[in-house]
Amino acid sequence: MPYLLPSETCGNPNPAMYRPFSRDEAISTDYAKLMEERLSNLNKSEYFQKHKRFMELREQLIPITYLKPNWDSYGAEPPNEKARTKAAQILSNLEVAALLPTRLVPSAEGGVGFCFVEADRYADIECLNTGEILAAMYCGQQDPDVWEIDHSSESIQAAIEQIREHIAA
Repeated sequence: MPYLLPSETCGNPNPAMYRPFSRDEAISTDYAKLMEERLSNLNKSEYFQKHKRFMELREQLIPITYLKPNWDSYGAEPPNEKARTKAAQILSNLEVAALLPTRLVPSAEGGVGFCFVEADRYADIECLNTGEILAAMYCGQQDPDVWEIDHSSESIQAAIEQIREHIAA
């Protein structure tokens, strides 16, 4: 095995570079202030706020797992695994589309629903225990427009865009 000699231009390493330092030395006051300001600005960003809200909605899927039959006292079935899995997928699609639901709720028809409300405009997407995905929209006292969404990503995206346009109108 060859023996390598250190280069004459290299010199010895500075021993101060390897000395242990305290946490106070590692994070100077100026650096801490800069990081606090950056974090504060990040927390104010619309993107971060939406991302945080989507994380909260994902967490809301967990307790509905433990609903019992007749959870609403009107005989509603709790959302099953099929409905919860589809709801998680829809929630991911909503996050990519940056369309934040107003609420995530268990559906009285058995499943999971996403509600969108803006003034007198309402829309929802329901992932039912049967595997069906339904969307509905209405404004004020109008009759609702209800349609079935197939499981393709194109159909889901089209429904999300219809709801976005309806809510924003």
